[in-house]
Amino acid sequence: MLFGDYEFQTTQYGLSGSSGVHPCLHCHITKAAMQLEPSQRETASTSRSLESLSSDHSAFTTAGSRLPDAKKFHNCIRPVILPVPIDCAIIPVLHLDLGIFPWIYDALVKECQMLDLKLAAAGGPSSDDRRQSAV
Repeated sequence: MLFGDYEFQTTQYGLSGSSGVHPCLHCHITKAAMQLEPSQRETASTSRSLESLSSDHSAFTTAGSRLPDAKKFHNCIRPVILPVPIDCAIIPVLHLDLGIFPWIYDALVKECQMLDLKLAAAGGPSSDDRRQSAV
């Protein structure tokens, strides 16, 4: 397992950090695509691995190691320091709170709303009816 804040983890895996075009530690998504809803993204991003990091870094080095070109190599500007598989890197809690949790919460709310609509269409009680009967 690899614990640490995002800066530590990106340094460990040789990435340029959160300001890069490809800032995600786990996949090759671009920063611009991160701002879109998953359904609005043009293509699914591929996962990173120790092998892809090594390959991207080798290509970056072969191309002259110019930092302005880092985005062409998924922002892999240094070799991996410790070969800990990426799926063993623990996401910092702050990133969970700010990124994943709101997305999961919003998905749960949408699912509950859809269930409520289905119940209403089937003649069952709506959430408003259930709330009023509970009072």
